[in-house]
Amino acid sequence: MSLTASQRRNAELGLGLLAVVITVGGYILVALAAGPSLPPNIWFFLAVLVGLYVAAHLAVHGSLPEPTARCCRSPRCSTASGSWSSRASTVT
Repeated sequence: MSLTASQRRNAELGLGLLAVVITVGGYILVALAAGPSLPPNIWFFLAVLVGLYVAAHLAVHGSLPEPTARCCRSPRCSTASGSWSSRASTVT
């Protein structure tokens, strides 16, 4: 089963946001280990972390015309449209 480019990008976005949630969860657990209260800047930290991740995701994927997997230059790389050698004239 082959995924489309948008499905792969959505999966990447979802996994990245999961990584952000795990990071914030770790931050909260470390803060609770130091004392019984959460730091007052927890929402600011969460907002900055999510904002930076989404901005980076949009910057990288907004500037790429197609997924980077199609730019594979390995001789073993192949996709449904053919191998790297058959696409060499179309890649700039």
